[in-house]
Amino acid sequence: MANAHDEHDSAPENTDDATVADASMTATGAAGAAGSDSGSGSTVGADGQVYTWAPASEEPKKKHKRRWPWIAIPAAGVVAGLVVASMTLIAPGVSAAGVLVGGLTKSAAANAIDARVANATVTLETSAGTVTLTGADLGATIDAEAVAAEAFNSAPAWNVSSWGSDAATTPVSIDDARAQDALRAALPDLYVDPVDAELTLNKTTGAYTVIPAADGKGISLDTVRTALADAVASEKGAATVEVKTTAIPALLTTEEAQTAADDINALTADVGFYVGDERTVPVDAALATTWITPSFSDDGTLVISANEAEIAKFTATLPSKVDRPAVDGVKLVDRQGNQLPDSIYTKEGVEGRTIGDVSKIASAFATQLEEGNGHYPLTVTTVEPKETTLERWIEVDVSEQTVYVWENGQTVRVMLTSSGLPPHESARGTFRINSHVVMQDMGCVPGYDYCTKDVKWVMYYNGDEAFHGTWWHDNFGNKMSHGCMNLSEANAKWLWDWTPIGTEVWVHD
Repeated sequence: MANAHDEHDSAPENTDDATVADASMTATGAAGAAGSDSGSGSTVGADGQVYTWAPASEEPKKKHKRRWPWIAIPAAGVVAGLVVASMTLIAPGVSAAGVLVGGLTKSAAANAIDARVANATVTLETSAGTVTLTGADLGATIDAEAVAAEAFNSAPAWNVSSWGSDAATTPVSIDDARAQDALRAALPDLYVDPVDAELTLNKTTGAYTVIPAADGKGISLDTVRTALADAVASEKGAATVEVKTTAIPALLTTEEAQTAADDINALTADVGFYVGDERTVPVDAALATTWITPSFSDDGTLVISANEAEIAKFTATLPSKVDRPAVDGVKLVDRQGNQLPDSIYTKEGVEGRTIGDVSKIASAFATQLEEGNGHYPLTVTTVEPKETTLERWIEVDVSEQTVYVWENGQTVRVMLTSSGLPPHESARGTFRINSHVVMQDMGCVPGYDYCTKDVKWVMYYNGDEAFHGTWWHDNFGNKMSHGCMNLSEANAKWLWDWTPIGTEVWVHD
C-alpha cells in the first residue's frame, strides 16, 4: 500500500481557474480548521511552508513523521492559489459593457462580452411590422479585449474596494453596409434607394451639366445603433424601439456634382499650350474633355483621370503648331532718317522659335490636368529677327522726262514720264506722297477742260498733281499732261506698290 508521501506525489496538478477557486476554498477551510480546535495547530517553518497538525487523541498513536511533508505541501498550495486568484481574476461583482465579468480572467471576460454583443437582440416596431435582429445580424463588434483589460486594470480581485463596481465601457460598433442589408431584407417596404447626382457631357460644346440627386428613405442606423447599445447593457440583453423612416441622402449631392461640373468647365475653357502668356496652341473644350474622365471619392471630392495616350496623339503635332521661322522686320525712312508712317510697307520683326523634343509632354500634361491645371507652359528656343532699314524717295528730272526711284542710295528703277505741257507745267520742289487711289476719272467736272475715264494707280503728291498710269498715249519722254506725271500702266502699278505714304518726291529741272 502506498504511503502518504506516495499519495501526495501522485496527486494531479490543476492550474486552471477552477483549481484556483478550489485552492481558495481549501485555504479558507484550512484556516477555519486551524482555528476551530485548540488541539490542532499550525506554524510557519523556516522554509516558508505552513505546517498544520490534527488534535491529539486520547490513545497514543504511532508517529508518522513522513506524513508531515504531505500535510505541509497542500497548505502552501492554498496560499499560492489565493495569490494567483487575486492576481489573475477580475473582482467579484464587476460588470463591463453590461456583462457581469466578476471572477473571470481577462480572456474569459472578453469571450463573454463578445457573446453578449453577438446575441443581444433589437426589436424594431415599424409601420411595416415588427422585426427582431441580433447584434450578429447587424455586424456588431466591440473591442472586447480592451474592455476586459480595462475591467481587470480598474478592478482586480486583490483590490477589495473595487468589488462590485462597473468598469467603463467601449461603444458598440455596427457594420453599416451589413446592417443596412439586414434591415432592407427584413423591412423591404420601408426602403427607397437614393439617386446620386450625375454629370452629363455635351460632346459638341465640351460642357458638363448636372442631373440633380434624389433622396431615398429608410431606417436611421443611428437609431438602431443606440438600441443595440441599450440591449447589450440591459440585464436581458434585449431592447425594443419604435422607429420611423427617415431621409437617406444621396452619396453624391446635387451641390457636390455642380461644383465638380463648374471646376471641369473652368479647366477646359482655356486649356492649351502656352508660351509665356500667349495661348500658342489652344485646345477646344470638346477635345479636352476626351482626354479626362471625372469621378468622385467617397467624400464627394472630384477626381480627374487623364488619358496620356490620347494626349500624346495631340502633343506629337506640337512642332508643326509652335515652330516658326524668324520674320525680319522692315523699317522705311526718308532721306532724313524719319520713319515713314505707312504700316502697309513697314513690317515688324517676328521672333522665330522651335519646340524641340515633345516626347515627355503628354505624361507631364496628364499629371497637370489631374491636378486641375490646363495651362501647359512650353519651353521653346527663340531666334531673333533681323531688322532692315530702307531709305526710299523719288526723283523726277523734268529736263530728262525721267523718274528715278531710290532705295538706300541705289537707283532701283528708272522710268520715262510725260510731265505737264505748257501752260500746265508740273510744279518743281520737294513734296510727299499723300494718297493712293486704285482708279478714278480725271477732269470730268466743271472747271476742267478735259475728261479722262478710268485712270489707274493714282498717287497724289501736290494738290491735283499725281503719278498715274496712262492708257491714252505711249509718248513717254515728252511733255504731254495737264501737270501730272504720266507713266505706263505697268510702271505706275509697280510704283504704286512700292511707294508708302509720306515718301519724298523731288521734282526739278
